Amino acid sequence: MQIRRLQLVTTDAYGTIHLTKWAKEIGYFCNTRILPLLQVEGLTDQWPLLKARAETRIEEIAQRTPPGAVLNQKPLSDPRVFDPQMDPFDYERHCALLLEQAGWDARVTQASGDQGADIIATKGGRKIVVQCKLYSQPVGNKAVQEIYTAKQHQQADEAIVVSNAGYTIPARQLAATTGVHLLHHQELASFCERLAA
Repeated sequence: MQIRRLQLVTTDAYGTIHLTKWAKEIGYFCNTRILPLLQVEGLTDQWPLLKARAETRIEEIAQRTPPGAVLNQKPLSDPRVFDPQMDPFDYERHCALLLEQAGWDARVTQASGDQGADIIATKGGRKIVVQCKLYSQPVGNKAVQEIYTAKQHQQADEAIVVSNAGYTIPARQLAATTGVHLLHHQELASFCERLAA
């Protein structure tokens, strides 16, 4: 039952947990395993009194980790939905999707030697390079230096560092002198719409 629960309880892209298939499985288990035992003992009439307690006990047992199970320690990640626990590569894909929604042709470089650019995007003859930082603390100078270098290497029009976190004062100072834009990912689409206008 522990394995069946892991297989049947699902979570959608919005974090809603769906228990319908699991509830059917509990009903099936009760009808095919518990009720026949009660019938053998002549106790079928006791089932209405026992049903709720039996289903609760099944749920308690099924929520335990199966013996020998190796659970995925990384949270599920979906690039369409921002989550601070998401995989960093999915964060890059999330930012690329935001650019695509703003009408840009965006591609994630996948660390293919693009000199610090995680995303290269084009629209209307303009080219931008973006470095994505999924951080729990402010982003420092290194990201600004890397994306500035990527801008020169890619001959891009603009260089952007995008993050879910803030930026250190030195990073802001360096960005001001190099022309690098420091954005929160929620600002990315609207900022890039203005760039292409």
